[in-house]
Amino acid sequence: MSDYGGYVFLFDEPKRVEILGDRLNSERVFTDTISAPDWKPKDIEVCLVSFDGASLSYACLVRRGNKVATAKYRIEFSRFINFVPIRFDELGDSIPHEFRQHSSIERFR
Repeated sequence: MSDYGGYVFLFDEPKRVEILGDRLNSERVFTDTISAPDWKPKDIEVCLVSFDGASLSYACLVRRGNKVATAKYRIEFSRFINFVPIRFDELGDSIPHEFRQHSSIERFR
């Protein structure tokens, strides 16, 4: 079995969220950069996204591009699926205690 854990992207800067939301509504795709040492992705990943810092509300594909700055990758978010938001506090409460140490969800609470 793989050690794959998945990714959650949290966008919590109000002006940036507004810009990305406009782009999401019109183009259904946007790009960003991410620190190369923080992310060891495959070329394409399925990711969960939060635009409010309190809940997950989208799943999408994230494709890694080229390095665009020192230790930074360009990434493209596309093929968004919106779902009923799942609050981080509710999600954390649903993870059995013995598995919480393996989850980073606690830092979002």
